[in-house]
Amino acid sequence: FFIPIGLIALYLWRGNAGQQAIEALSYIFLYAKGPVQSDRLYVLIKFLARSALFILPALIMWWGAFAVIGRYLKKLHKADTFAEQPYMVFMLLWFFISILPIIVGGRIYFHYYFVILPPTAILFGMWWNDRGYQMKKWAKVLAIVWSIICVGGWTIYASTKPYRPLGRKDQWVHAARYMKSISKPDETLFIWGYCPQIYIQSGLPNATRFTTTDYLTGRSPMTAGLEFDPKSPNPPSTWDKFLNDFIDPAGIVIYDTSNNIFPKAWEYLEEDFTRALPTYIIDTVPSNYRRYGRYPIDMFPYLAETLKDNYEKIHSVKGFDIYRIK
Repeated sequence: FFIPIGLIALYLWRGNAGQQAIEALSYIFLYAKGPVQSDRLYVLIKFLARSALFILPALIMWWGAFAVIGRYLKKLHKADTFAEQPYMVFMLLWFFISILPIIVGGRIYFHYYFVILPPTAILFGMWWNDRGYQMKKWAKVLAIVWSIICVGGWTIYASTKPYRPLGRKDQWVHAARYMKSISKPDETLFIWGYCPQIYIQSGLPNATRFTTTDYLTGRSPMTAGLEFDPKSPNPPSTWDKFLNDFIDPAGIVIYDTSNNIFPKAWEYLEEDFTRALPTYIIDTVPSNYRRYGRYPIDMFPYLAETLKDNYEKIHSVKGFDIYRIK
């Protein structure tokens, strides 16, 4: 635990990046507080629903892990339980502590669950080694069939996804393709919005240190995931908030997030632009991709002035406005 943290700290210190690291770490703690619109009931419903969806594809693994945990917890009243199986204390601590980063902040994204997979897999192995192989034949057949269905189903889903028609969230692909067709290897790009995949798909390097402009607008950390103004007269109910996590309602939500801006973000952007202006700037606001409709560039004087004085609009594709340096 301490060795990798120490090595990272040493690397940052040697690179004279200690101050920036401390600034970033403090901002991470702000992110960990989660959206201000969260309430306890909403977080509980979201945790139970997403946990069930995450457990379902690997049901046999979770079944075995829970069986081991339950059997051990029943023995806790015995005085010699810890002495008999000290490694179980470690495994249970690992498992239950791994739940904390899943729920912190109330976002409970599916990729947060990856941290709990290692202890769960080991607990399943312990169960299988102990008594899992004694499962009845029909139970083994069901487990195998279920695993094949899940693995096969997700593989088919992933394989066919690139060939399905582009949806509302996929319109950025057109902008990436256009950029790839007109750009040269020595040119750079800055994207106003949350669409870092365009950098990768277009092949254009990032002109600044910002992979997204959430640091410059404050969209995240405190508001990502729950898109409504908590000061509105009729905020969504707990159930509506839960459903909105899945349906992503359309429209622009006006909500001032300036208090969440990374403290030195605009200072760092100006520093990067002073070093060298990007060849291209893409404005994602007209598309409202990732809710950036609420952040028109005109709201940010430094960027608006830079764009007006140094760039000309050359194209607009599916709501992504593209500017090239004059």
